[in-house]
Amino acid sequence: MASSDKNSPTPGLATNAAWNCVGTLSDALIGFFMMPFVLNALGDTTYGLWALIASLTGCFGFLDLGVRGALGRQLAFHLARRDMHHVNTTLNTAVALLSAACLITLLGAVALQFLFFRLFDVSPDQEWIVRITLLLAGLNLALSFPISAFDATLWAAQRFDRLNQIDISVSVLKAVLMVLFLKSPATLICLPVISLAGSLIAGSLKLATTWTAFGGLKIGVRFISRTALGNIFGFGLWNFIGSLARQIIMRIPAVVIGSYVGPAAVTPYAIAEKLLNVISSLFSAATGVLTPKSAGYSALDDFTRQRTLFVHGGRLCWAMALFTGLGLCFFGQPFIAAWLGPKHPLAAVYLAIIALGSIVPLSQSMTGCVLLGVARHQFLAVIAIGQTVLAIGLSLLAATYGDALTVCVVLAVVSTLAGLVLVWHGCRSLHVPLVDYAREAVGPAVAACVIPAAFGAAMIFMGTSLFAYAFVAQMACYSLLFVAFFYRFSLIGASCRSPGHVPRVTQISDRHWLWSRRLGTRTELVPKDVLK
Repeated sequence: MASSDKNSPTPGLATNAAWNCVGTLSDALIGFFMMPFVLNALGDTTYGLWALIASLTGCFGFLDLGVRGALGRQLAFHLARRDMHHVNTTLNTAVALLSAACLITLLGAVALQFLFFRLFDVSPDQEWIVRITLLLAGLNLALSFPISAFDATLWAAQRFDRLNQIDISVSVLKAVLMVLFLKSPATLICLPVISLAGSLIAGSLKLATTWTAFGGLKIGVRFISRTALGNIFGFGLWNFIGSLARQIIMRIPAVVIGSYVGPAAVTPYAIAEKLLNVISSLFSAATGVLTPKSAGYSALDDFTRQRTLFVHGGRLCWAMALFTGLGLCFFGQPFIAAWLGPKHPLAAVYLAIIALGSIVPLSQSMTGCVLLGVARHQFLAVIAIGQTVLAIGLSLLAATYGDALTVCVVLAVVSTLAGLVLVWHGCRSLHVPLVDYAREAVGPAVAACVIPAAFGAAMIFMGTSLFAYAFVAQMACYSLLFVAFFYRFSLIGASCRSPGHVPRVTQISDRHWLWSRRLGTRTELVPKDVLK
């Protein structure tokens, strides 16, 4: 079996993270530039119909039930052990599950034919176009389920370069096709046709790449396994619950602020949230490459590398979280003013609050990926559920007795608490003492940000908003200071240690891990069924 492409070596973590970030930024840029064109080509009414169709058909996305994420993790685990039998049974079982979701989605798209026209008024001359568009949009979503299985295979093989190369190329192709064909009479039908063509092309390329990446890969009904079904659902359902809770958390502020304070108060918050979502997406893209790596270490019982990944990667995440969170506080106001004009002064205030509240959660992006890799996903879902319940209750109280600013402060505090719980859970699961984690991961990151933070505070005191676009040069200085001091406190500090020095977090006896697993304690690194 080959666990990577036969013609090229598997890329390193830095390369994979870079490709993920490039893919995320490419999607954002294409969407940013295509949005005005699509809106002008369709018009407000037709674009509104397309948004409604996309929203209704998108509701069937929950039928995934976390299967894709579970498939990626399980494949990465079996690939690390070079167990091709379990690779085949896991992949074929997941494809069968996703094919069932495909069929249910197709039936749902047909049912929407009756529901859509009861809910929304559609002019008679557009009715047949809307019906065809509904079917095509449903077909596109339905096919995305089995196609996503081959996303997961490349993800598990850590071929993020191939995955992003395909996705970027198809996104560019779809943008070109939209420019060429959206001026035709049946413009609404063109959108799902282009999306469907892009999905089929991307799926075919990913299937071909998967076939060349693995030796001995087999597709057939006889490889569907009840054991694989249990493993996939055991991981996928918890992952799905956690993802659903996080989606609810993202929508709480706008709903609460709009309901209790008023729609006008939502606009500045939405501006701040949009900027923070870009940062969060980049963090997810950069750290997401570590889950298959962590699963591989788990499969090989490589506890030392697992802990080193957690601590050293955590140091980088803490540094970047502090850098971005404080940077949004210092330079958010002039950036928003240059981007949208001076009409939204409250957006910078909201941005500063939610940015400070996001520092700890963003710093734990690495922790979440490592814990997913070692199958400690249940407690991640519990944290997300607890955060959702707490956020809903406290935000409603804040909106009742306060204002939109109070809601933002409350949600920032809840996010910070959830991040701290994740720190504790990560250290407990990987047997890293909190004191050692603070010294090895948090300390260097905080030290690297002291001088840049002082510089940013000085810029605020001087009044950055008085100088048009001067904040660009100030942001550049802030970034250079951070890079210099992070290099000083992290890399040079490490190189000054003696050649035989082993960090304290890697000196913990592996016997402790083995005995904890034999005794069946809750701190075991991998599930008991894997140890048989």
